[in-house]
Amino acid sequence: GFGWGSELTLTITATDSQSNLADQAYSWDNQQTWTVARTKEVTANGTYTVYVRDKAGNVANKSITVNNIDKTLPTVNITPSTTNWTKDNVTLTISVNNAQGSSGLDDKPYSWDGTNWGTSTTKEVTANGTYKVYVKNKAGTIVEKSITISNIDKTAPTVNVTSNTSNWTKSNVTLTITATDNEGGSGLNDKPYSWDGINWGTSTTKEVTANGTYTAYVKDKAG
Repeated sequence: GFGWGSELTLTITATDSQSNLADQAYSWDNQQTWTVARTKEVTANGTYTVYVRDKAGNVANKSITVNNIDKTLPTVNITPSTTNWTKDNVTLTISVNNAQGSSGLDDKPYSWDGTNWGTSTTKEVTANGTYKVYVKNKAGTIVEKSITISNIDKTAPTVNVTSNTSNWTKSNVTLTITATDNEGGSGLNDKPYSWDGINWGTSTTKEVTANGTYTAYVKDKAG
């Protein structure tokens, strides 16, 4: 059979052993007009009939059915593994819907750069940005689809801890956290502060009763 394509060229092969073929021997329109052209380009599936005449006026015809033209583009979607803020990589997954009766996907239908093709439907991305996938069907038609990832935040917040006094004191000392997340980052978590790395809350202060080293933990929405 013929391979899939978006258009097809039909070529006539005809001979006549007696009077020979007429100068304008071929007709593709039910003998309305005649031509010397032995080829016809078709862009849609269907049955095509060619008529061939010889110099004596004898006419023969031959039909061919074309059903391997596919101009229907696959429907392509890209789904991220998460749309929430994350400090991890994000996995992109391709899904494709082919129209019924279409050629189907190529043996190596997927590409993330338009050059290298394969069968993997996933790509792990490590940074925010716009990513494009290319999908090719058996007719050689290529569909492009883009997705913008903006929920990766791998930068930790900036944290400072200050005390209400650095002078000698007989009173307790209050420690205060000051924290900001990076510009364009996920922002601070709803309960961003902890003094033990386990219990989290919204208070930025801690009263300490003894000398020692104290550690503040600050968490952003990406975790």
